Amino acid sequence: MPACKNIDEKYLRDLSWGIVVRIPQIDIEKNFHYRKYGSIKNTRNEAIKFRDEIYKKHFGRSISKRTFHTKKRKSKKNTKLKELDPGLSYGYSRGKLLYVVLTYSEDPEKPAQKIRFNIKKLGLESAIDQAKTELSKRRG
Repeated sequence: MPACKNIDEKYLRDLSWGIVVRIPQIDIEKNFHYRKYGSIKNTRNEAIKFRDEIYKKHFGRSISKRTFHTKKRKSKKNTKLKELDPGLSYGYSRGKLLYVVLTYSEDPEKPAQKIRFNIKKLGLESAIDQAKTELSKRRG
């Protein structure tokens, strides 16, 4: 994700009826209508003021051109997954747990390779066990 070129435009979206402030990583979206604030300039100033206050409150610093955030993955409610050995991780797609992923590298100059163990077919415990045995084979 590239850095924002103009800091005044970060998290702001101009529409025909007003300006929308959207900060996705903290689930905030607020609309500022041109009619309510009298002019485009006043509306923009209010939107920027709101954006800066919220950002400072949640992140403890002002907005920077170079920083960007990605929204954190929400885990399913009331699920506690086992801690996995180094080299093993859980694989998600669209918020659903699908795989146990084995990541290894035979040659440090080449990119790491990944093997996925399907949880739906194997079951969670079996997928973890198979991934651990495969990991021990790969390590020697």
